[in-house]
Amino acid sequence: MNPPSSTLTLVCLALAALRVEAQEKHPQYDFRVWQFLPDSSRTSPGGMSGAVSRDEDFHMYIALGAAPTPAVRLDGDFVAHQVKDSVVLVGDITATRVLSRDSTRLFTRDPVSKEQVERRSFRLRTTIARGGPVWFYPFGVPRRGERGIAFELTSSVREAGQTTPPDTARYVPPPGFAPMEYGIDGLTRPHRARIRIEVGDTVLVTVFEGEVLTRLPKRLALARNARGDLMFELQAQDGTAAGRVCWRWFWADEQPPGGSGCERFGGAGVEQSLYGSAGLKMRVTLLSPS
Repeated sequence: MNPPSSTLTLVCLALAALRVEAQEKHPQYDFRVWQFLPDSSRTSPGGMSGAVSRDEDFHMYIALGAAPTPAVRLDGDFVAHQVKDSVVLVGDITATRVLSRDSTRLFTRDPVSKEQVERRSFRLRTTIARGGPVWFYPFGVPRRGERGIAFELTSSVREAGQTTPPDTARYVPPPGFAPMEYGIDGLTRPHRARIRIEVGDTVLVTVFEGEVLTRLPKRLALARNARGDLMFELQAQDGTAAGRVCWRWFWADEQPPGGSGCERFGGAGVEQSLYGSAGLKMRVTLLSPS
């Protein structure tokens, strides 16, 4: 869903169907893009909002500058976990921008100089408490005289069936505002499962059995391992076959090596060598969706 760059208004996006009883409360979160101008003022053409019945994932993007090759583009793949009165968002984000020798010209084309591109990929993890805003600056907080972008996330709780009326007021961009596009696509994909993990050698085995979530690593203290603790998490997979779950593992010091694998529920289990710790093997068995 791409709002027009000239007259962006509030767009409401239902991220999950309401399959709950009429009196049930569920989280609502709002997403707003901000553009910072060289005089340190900020402006936003509008935002998007969505309601989540349990867990919901989404892709989002922000593009600033003239199409079809904007000067700044931000792409994110987010997983949203509902935890009591909060929403835990974990996003794998790629931010790309065209660099200029003069930061005040960040969103303008310079036909004289050769364009240079800066690209950053990272993981954002944040907890949004009810009513509490979270700000994210993909290129850092801009200083005075610089341009910049940010997005703001806010969580609240609404009654089932309650919606936010759209803001129909026409947005008038201030002088210096760069053309902007953004959009969100809701996703439905499994990202939690009950799993049995067995790690060890011929002498001693460490066993874990419980729920594992996508992009929220589970720390396993191994009974015998000189390398340290093991981290295990599910992966968000687009287009994965029904009943198939993928995961990755890495060491607690977050240094390579690591590994990954996939399996179906009801399968015999997958055995892998734990590279970086001689002699240890790991067996993963998917027990059930959770």
